[in-house]
Amino acid sequence: MAKRSGFSCAHFKKLFIKKYGCLPVKQVTDMRMKYARELLSVGKYSVNEISEMCGFESACYFSVSFKKIHGVSPLAFAKSLTEPNVKK
Repeated sequence: MAKRSGFSCAHFKKLFIKKYGCLPVKQVTDMRMKYARELLSVGKYSVNEISEMCGFESACYFSVSFKKIHGVSPLAFAKSLTEPNVKK
């Protein structure tokens, strides 16, 4: 992104943080995870397909990253969307 904008990496990062309040890599990861949640909610794609569609190098890295952010695996997240809430 820095190269495309014509700025050095350090200057681009400084401007990005000033405008958006976070590092560029965090913003990209957040966007990828939002898209992954949308794809998981559709229930049409496998975790491998979703990881590829969201730009992750491997399904394993995607799953680890997803669980780190959301506290559950992608499969558990998808399953929670299809199961009715059980009240005790």
